[in-house]
Formats: sequence, structure tokens, C-alpha cells
Amino acid sequence: MMPALDTMLHSQLFNQVLLSAAILAGGTLGGFILCYLMGSFADRRHIKRRRTLYLQKFVRYSLGVAIVLLICLVWGINLSAAWVVLTSLFGIIGIALFAQWSILSNVTCCFILFFSAPFKIDDFVTVKDGDNSVTGQVADMTLFYVRLLTGEGELVNIPNNLIVQKTVFTHRQGTTAQQNPG
Repeated sequence: MMPALDTMLHSQLFNQVLLSAAILAGGTLGGFILCYLMGSFADRRHIKRRRTLYLQKFVRYSLGVAIVLLICLVWGINLSAAWVVLTSLFGIIGIALFAQWSILSNVTCCFILFFSAPFKIDDFVTVKDGDNSVTGQVADMTLFYVRLLTGEGELVNIPNNLIVQKTVFTHRQGTTAQQNPG
């Protein structure tokens, strides 16, 4: 082997570049595989495509952050200061949003609703909350809310964590919210 090539193969810079490329390729490939598996799961369960896209976007962003953090570790970048700023920022946001329930809880419940699929977009449902109830057609399911279109044409946003906690009646296919009020 030539001495210059031997030196290059054993250099730390070459190893860091190679490891960074492997992390980037592996993370990208892993993201495609996860999103493909989520899409095929959704197709088997007849879950609407736009609902799947929300979760796939969340997975891609999470993997992107993980890839950046791993590459920073490979290059020896000290993330302790950035970690302090990030955790402080999340703490402030968490305290500010505490009265409106937990964002993390809504995202977690989004995954629960996706994989359990108790109802789908375009289904008619009634969400019971004691003496209060909301009946309507499921218009959309996002990371934070389930949106119901009522018989009066109102769009009602219900947080995902409340949907998981409350009793939800799914009406038979072909009935409307007015015909079968729960």
C-alpha cells in the first residue's frame, strides 16, 4: 500500500467523515424504511393517507435531530451548552402550556390513535364527556387534535389526549350524525 494512502486511511479526519456519511446514510435509509412500514400498515388498516403523513413527518424530523446529534458527537462538538439552552427552553414552554394539557401527551395519543385506529377520517363519531357530547364526522386527525365537522357545519377541535380518555361511539357506515345521535 502506498504510504500516503495508508496515512489517509488511518487518519482521524477520514474516519470522522466516513462515520458521518454512514450515520447520514443509515438514518436516511432507516427513515425511508420506517415511513414505508407506517404507510403499508395504514394501507392494510384502510387509514387515510393524509393522516399517515402527519406521523411520517414527525418520524422524519425526529430522525433528523438524532442524525445531527450523532454527527456532532462524531466530530467531538460539545453539546452541553446547547443542551442547557434546549432543556431550559422546553421547561419554559412546558410551564407556559401546562394549563392547556401536555403537548407531548397529545402527540403520544396521536400515535395510539393511529395504531389502534378506533375510527377513521370520514367516520361519524360521538365523543361523550359526562352530560356534554359532540357528534360529527371526523374531518381530520393531526398530531394534536381530532377535528369533527358537526351537523350544524361547525368544526370542533378535540385534543387527542381527551379522545383517548373519553368514551367514543363510532356510528355505522352510511348513517349521519343527525340520524344516529349516540
